[in-house]
Amino acid sequence: MADSPIPEDFDVEAAENETISRVNKTLSAIEKAVAAWDASKEKPLALRLKILHLKRFHSQLSKWERKMLLSISRHEGRSKRVVLLREFTEMCHAYA
Repeated sequence: MADSPIPEDFDVEAAENETISRVNKTLSAIEKAVAAWDASKEKPLALRLKILHLKRFHSQLSKWERKMLLSISRHEGRSKRVVLLREFTEMCHAYA
């Protein structure tokens, strides 16, 4: 499936800022959940699998965030930044 074109008036910087804000909140929430799991004495198998899933998602989000922040700091072009935003949405759909 081809990517749909991005309108010229789309504010990439605002989308980046909002996405990074949400990623930071999500990473923090995952870290709290994993810490609570690690401190728990009982670890049911069903939850263990969900925690492993969260840990993988955390790892992927962290990698993506580093790439996005590097892209912003290098002042990379609009097309590269849009590609990174699309990668984020695809990653979220994959881990949903």
